[in-house]
Amino acid sequence: MNRILFCVSVMLGLLLPCSGRAAVKEVLKVDAEEEESHPLAGAPAPVVVLDLLGGGKVELDQHHGKEIVILDFWATWCEPCVEELPIVAGVAEAFRDKGVVLYAVNEGEGLEGIRTFVERQKLHLNVALDPDGKVGRKYALEGLPQIVIIDKSGTIAVVHLGYGPATKQMLSRDLEAILAGKSPARKAAKEPELQGLELAWKHEGRWSGVATDGPRVVALAPTGRAAVLDARGQRAGEFKTERVSGFLRAANLAGDGAQEFVTFDAWGPQATAIDSAGAVLWRYPGGQGIDDVWPADLDGDGLDEVIIGYHGATGLHVLGPDGKLRWKDTSIGNVWHVCAGDVLGDSAVEVITTAADGKVHIFDAAGKPLKQFATELYANMVRVAAAPGGKAVILAGGTRYSDEHETLLALDGEGGKRWELEVGGAKDHIDTLLPAPGTNPRWLAAAMRGGRVLIIDAEKGTIIASSKGEARRSEVAWLAAEAGEPPLLVVTANDGLRAYRVPAK
Repeated sequence: MNRILFCVSVMLGLLLPCSGRAAVKEVLKVDAEEEESHPLAGAPAPVVVLDLLGGGKVELDQHHGKEIVILDFWATWCEPCVEELPIVAGVAEAFRDKGVVLYAVNEGEGLEGIRTFVERQKLHLNVALDPDGKVGRKYALEGLPQIVIIDKSGTIAVVHLGYGPATKQMLSRDLEAILAGKSPARKAAKEPELQGLELAWKHEGRWSGVATDGPRVVALAPTGRAAVLDARGQRAGEFKTERVSGFLRAANLAGDGAQEFVTFDAWGPQATAIDSAGAVLWRYPGGQGIDDVWPADLDGDGLDEVIIGYHGATGLHVLGPDGKLRWKDTSIGNVWHVCAGDVLGDSAVEVITTAADGKVHIFDAAGKPLKQFATELYANMVRVAAAPGGKAVILAGGTRYSDEHETLLALDGEGGKRWELEVGGAKDHIDTLLPAPGTNPRWLAAAMRGGRVLIIDAEKGTIIASSKGEARRSEVAWLAAEAGEPPLLVVTANDGLRAYRVPAK
């Protein structure tokens, strides 16, 4: 079985060594046969201006109607990239006379380091620069290397993640197909496989973020278009806001009875608060890139503060409802996920995070560090679930040290384990974890990398329902159903927005 190697950020995966950058990046293996069509395939290529290592700029759309463009996203620290670059360059050179152009887009590195690397490796190619990741975000960069092929019409023909023995053959095949006027073969989207779930309704479209607005659900498209749907999936409204390719969090920032939201991209340049009509309330800078955002009422005044975890050394920031900084802590780096709840049983709301050290960190509402503890896994995901009796439960997810399997733990505020659940293998990852509101029923929704979504009994730590075949990176929300009925689970899927119910037994 062919294997593909690629490097991705720890916020998107598990911690493993990668060319001395263990605290920042990882190496994963995936099956070549399991590669699926990328969400960008068939979409117009985002128009970007690339700064070139040798000087000057190139506007990507200047190639439209004339050449096929290959964008190869890479970095010098990524070993698969180092192996892959000369192979991609060789394929591009073989097709140069047929109108193929290659730009090797470096992610986030300095000029001198890139120049030294290219000279040492004796690479002859057009190197483009993406020091702040803006180009990568527009091309939905999830890992390195990532190859994007744009046909002459300016349409993204195919996206490949990773590098493996078949890369040269695969690229040559794709280019021959495009030159012949055919689309490269892609796997067709299949109906998700459901266990213990029933489809309640489906709403078409491409959605990147989803959150509940009281009895309604709001779905956000990468274009900034938002659809508001009721519990039956019927359109109840819509609005337009700034273009965003990432996530949506519901928040109470104004106290006026209407719902506000905070939007952000993974590793994005800012967090943006909007009202229920899409108008921007405030923006807050993204430092070295935003990993996670979580609104919560920390001081008990009825309005939400906004907790932001940052990549790199920017640390942990907590904002007031007005978007102004209340406090920050830079003693921890790579703050992967953030949340809040009364986990110590002291009738106060604490801030809970994970970080580059793989531990769970607890702060009080004013920013004082209270506790930190290690678990049996490299804790990446963290959320808090309500529990009977008042003291909330910490839910920590990540790679188990003993066998590298993806695992979910339920912990008390001291780090004591209530239960443990293995949710995936060594290449799986929990992208999203969301407890159902309240304590009846006590459910969790976990969206796994690759399109698997689980509903977990939060009291027993068992899987009660699942779906396989959703979007590669799905977002989820819990939506109140009819009176007396359990909530619906809303999922951003390959073919739109899907709402599922757990049927009564």
